Amino acid sequence: MIQNDQNPNNLPDDSTTNLMDYVYLLWHWAWLILLAAVLAGGAAYFVSKSTTPVYQTTTLLLVSSPPATSSIDSTSMIPINTMTQTYSQMLTNTPVLDKVIKDLGLTVNAETLNKAITVQVISGTRIISVTVSDTSPARAADIANAIVQVFSDRIRQLQSDRYASTLAGLQKQVDD
Repeated sequence: MIQNDQNPNNLPDDSTTNLMDYVYLLWHWAWLILLAAVLAGGAAYFVSKSTTPVYQTTTLLLVSSPPATSSIDSTSMIPINTMTQTYSQMLTNTPVLDKVIKDLGLTVNAETLNKAITVQVISGTRIISVTVSDTSPARAADIANAIVQVFSDRIRQLQSDRYASTLAGLQKQVDD
């Protein structure tokens, strides 16, 4: 007689009995598991079909330093990271968004458009990321491009006005 050191009482092996119990239990409830999987898959399908897709597009804006001039003005003393932060806030100002709405003929107001825009300064760079979310991929791209164009025109106009003001002040000093 060979004696089993692992099973000294010569009782039936519980590991195979337990395994068979699990297989039987799984087979017994297989219909419920299958039904739950089909219901979950069907629900996910119908939810995904009824949800309107939202597309995102991103435009990058490089903030460059103002050209060096022979005179020192307030913009030459502003660090580039401060200018980048300021520009990132100005991108979604109401005047910029109102001009974008007008130029593209959109039927939303500036506040609603602002909710669809995410502006982020890319850390360690002079780049601002403008992301627009919309249900139309073409409209999202148009809005992102228009924001950058309107903003660039606005900054150019502000700098031109500041230059004209500085020139007028200098001319007045020369005349005096």
